[in-house]
Amino acid sequence: MTLVNSYVVDQLLIPFVALAFFVLAIGALAAGLGLIVDARRTFRVFGVLNRWVSTRRSLEPLERPHDIERTVQHHRRWFGAAFVAGGAFSIYGLVARLREAAVVSLLDGRLPHPFVAWMVGSARWFLVAGAAAAVVIGVLLIAAPRALSAAESRLDHWYSSRRFAEGADAVHLPLDRWVEKHPRVTGWTVLLGALAVVAGTWVLLFARH
Repeated sequence: MTLVNSYVVDQLLIPFVALAFFVLAIGALAAGLGLIVDARRTFRVFGVLNRWVSTRRSLEPLERPHDIERTVQHHRRWFGAAFVAGGAFSIYGLVARLREAAVVSLLDGRLPHPFVAWMVGSARWFLVAGAAAAVVIGVLLIAAPRALSAAESRLDHWYSSRRFAEGADAVHLPLDRWVEKHPRVTGWTVLLGALAVVAGTWVLLFARH
């Protein structure tokens, strides 16, 4: 398994990341040269390519609450039976059928073995706890729906991701303004940085072979 992980990292992951940086560096080289040679045309190209994408608009569909409580309460016995059956089956599979050592050996590679074993064991018992909670909820749906509704009224809260991301939607352009005032300094800085990235990625992609 270690050989497989080493092949994936050395032959697939590292070349892919290096190639991505190489392509981006070539684009940065072109941008730096443009700022040095003809800043006005380069800024026109930047103006065409720049687009502001609003996170609030993207998150708006996710902010609409969908209440399924009436449907669940109307078919509570069916939902309760499904929760109990699914939770019990999951507990049986995780406790009685899952071979933790096999999973650890499958994932064991570059990370220390004790850490991998701890992660697998923690994930296993976390899933067991979730399945047990599903069984409890299923039993309450069937036998004590009022108690479950009372608990839901205390625990259910709606958190708006748009409110948390509100500051991220503000436009900040001090760097753009500075680049417009100092195009050649920016161009040389970008050009030298891009050359360093191109040289490093070239070594990773070609020179090591």
